[in-house]
Amino acid sequence: MITLEQANAACNLAAQWYYQERGEDIQGWGSDCTDRSKMPWFLDCLNKASLLLAFEKDTALCALWGRCMYETGAAWYDQEQKSDAKCEEDYGYQTSTGKNLGNSEPGDGAKYKGRGVIQLTGKGNYTRAAERFNVDFVGDPELVIEPMNASRVICWYLLEEMPSRYSWNTPYVWLLDKNLSLEEKTYRTSACILWGYFQPWNSKPTKQQISGWDMTYNYARALACILGVS
Repeated sequence: MITLEQANAACNLAAQWYYQERGEDIQGWGSDCTDRSKMPWFLDCLNKASLLLAFEKDTALCALWGRCMYETGAAWYDQEQKSDAKCEEDYGYQTSTGKNLGNSEPGDGAKYKGRGVIQLTGKGNYTRAAERFNVDFVGDPELVIEPMNASRVICWYLLEEMPSRYSWNTPYVWLLDKNLSLEEKTYRTSACILWGYFQPWNSKPTKQQISGWDMTYNYARALACILGVS
C-alpha cells in the first residue's frame, strides 16, 4: 500500500525534475501543495487495484503508477478535461474513432468521455465493463469514478480485456516479469493503456510515439525513488 505521504512525495519529486530540467521555479503537484489535487481519490483507487492484482511495492506498482499518473494529470483529474463539444468533435458517433469506440448516437462522445484512473472511454468500453461488473456504467457513466469501480476497471483491463483481444502476453504478465526493467515495464504498459495494444514485432510503437512518455516515466522513477525500489 502506498501512503498519502509517499504519494505526494513522489508526485512532487516528479514535478521537481520537470521544472529543474526547464530552469523554472519549482511548484509541487501533490495534494500537500494544491487543493486541485485528487490524490486521496487516486491513491484509494490505485491501492485497491494493487491489492486485487497482488502487487508488492516493486517495479510493477511503479510502472502502473507512472501511466495512471499521466492519464489523470498528476492525479488532478478523475475525468477527461475536454468540453462536450470537443469530445463530440474528437470521437462523436460520426467519427471513425467514435465508431471504433462504440459510440452510436449523438452525444455519446461527451457522455462516454474518459473517466477513472485509466480513463475508460467510449460507449463500447463502458458497455463491456458494465456487463462484467453488473454496474450501470452506460446509464450512469459517473459510476466509473467511484474508487472501487475505478480499481476494478484497472484490473479488468489488465487481466481480462487485453487477453480477450490478443493471444500474446498481457500487461499483467509484463508487470510481473522480473527480467524487465522499470523503464521497459512502463513502456509496454503505457502502450497498452494508451492504444489498447503493444505489438511485440516490428511495428511496436517507439517511446517517442507514446503520448506523455517522458512524464510517465518520470512518475514511475519518482515513486521508485520514494519507495526505494530498484
